Amino acid sequence: MNNNSTKEEVIQLKGLSKSFGDLHILQNLDLDLYRGENVVVLGKSGSGKSVLLKCIVGLMTPEAGTVHVLGKDVLKLNQTEMDQLRVKIGFLFQSNALYDSMTVRENLLFPLRRHGLKYSKEAIGEMVYESLSSVGLPKTEEMMPSELSGGMKKRIALARTLMLKPEIILYDEPTTGLDPITGKEISNLIVSVQKKYNSSSIIISHDINCVKIVADRIVMLINGHCYAQGTYEKLSTSEDKEVTDFFI
Repeated sequence: MNNNSTKEEVIQLKGLSKSFGDLHILQNLDLDLYRGENVVVLGKSGSGKSVLLKCIVGLMTPEAGTVHVLGKDVLKLNQTEMDQLRVKIGFLFQSNALYDSMTVRENLLFPLRRHGLKYSKEAIGEMVYESLSSVGLPKTEEMMPSELSGGMKKRIALARTLMLKPEIILYDEPTTGLDPITGKEISNLIVSVQKKYNSSSIIISHDINCVKIVADRIVMLINGHCYAQGTYEKLSTSEDKEVTDFFI
């Protein structure tokens, strides 16, 4: 990876603070994501990882700090402007969030309908085929979610995210609930997507095997701020027990 000083920031968080009553979740947090980079955020349960993602996409408003995404000041956008920005941000939910009553194809088309995007029948067919092919499931568009394995559902959820060719993808625990072999396949798929689309991603994960495969850089979220950051090799061999406890 190139020196970050020469790369474009696609997400820039400065002094981010978010509390729920007396519970201080994020405290003066700084975090940058560069174009084409995969950053994994590691932290204990309840450390604010999901809150961080929600602040990035405007679903939560911090008490302090700034959130810039693709050059836009998220905290100053109106609803229309926020919706336009969200088209450029893919979100892979931990639960996959597929609609059980819809076929795979209908699930993939949902983001287009939600954002009011119009394409020709031919273009839609090509988009569906490309997205499914990108996740290794090109012949599944007429299947129902109930016919899919856990790993297939995760792939289809990612294919749906790829329909809009987002510049940024946010992954929330992408390998949770999967067996080790399938988890490794999904991790390798995340890297494949990064290379094919030059996407920039923040990945929330507890799965150290996944982290080792996907992370260009790891950020340790401890006590509400970025406690440490670096490559897998750097952090896994740190002399700081607060850091190395995550790699045991």
